[in-house]
Amino acid sequence: MLKITNLLVKRGNLQIIQNVSMEVKKGETVSLMGANGAGKTTLLRALSGIGNIISGKVEFLGQDITHLTADKIVEAGLIQIPEGRQLFPVMSVYENLKIGANSKEAKVKAAENLEYVYSIFPELKDMGKKAAGDLSGGQQQMVAIGRGLMAAPKLLILDEPSIGLSPLMTQRVLEAVRQINTKGVAVLIAEQNIYDVLEIAGRAYVLEQGKIRFSGTADEIRGSDRIREMYLGI
Repeated sequence: MLKITNLLVKRGNLQIIQNVSMEVKKGETVSLMGANGAGKTTLLRALSGIGNIISGKVEFLGQDITHLTADKIVEAGLIQIPEGRQLFPVMSVYENLKIGANSKEAKVKAAENLEYVYSIFPELKDMGKKAAGDLSGGQQQMVAIGRGLMAAPKLLILDEPSIGLSPLMTQRVLEAVRQINTKGVAVLIAEQNIYDVLEIAGRAYVLEQGKIRFSGTADEIRGSDRIREMYLGI
């Protein structure tokens, strides 16, 4: 579904991502692990058309999207929920959700997808008229994920969705991600709660100083002494 080959990405004058190759297959949930500053956000932004790709190739559903604009990538069905949620705070919950249905396909499915969002996060229906900026961090993350689902994703990318959330809300968000994946949407998730995310991810890549240092199944990641010491804290 998503195939990245020898990708090099700069941020400013610095080469952040160095010859990264990885893939997400149809129906998978894949975790991107790494310490702060490893380059996770730079890589994810580049996949969404927001970044300075120097060389390499990004293919999505067999199409070369390496140098497509962000709007064309969204139309193809690759949707990213950025770190920090980035909602429109003075707009209502409902308005923030509707803004996600921007592509032609998403507009056609807007009513259906809105009901799907409400099935995952029922409380959002009652909050529809509230300003997004008045919500708690966890509620805002629900809106951000819901907005992503309104875009009719084929692959959903999440960048650190649990930042600032309580342990209970983190579990709620990750359970929602699991539910989304069971409906056939592939998921690529960068997440600081590594142990928790390995409960829903089948495979993981470890990014260190802009390079993939390790990859394997969730069980292989858990079984690596080096990875557990560096990233799981156990």
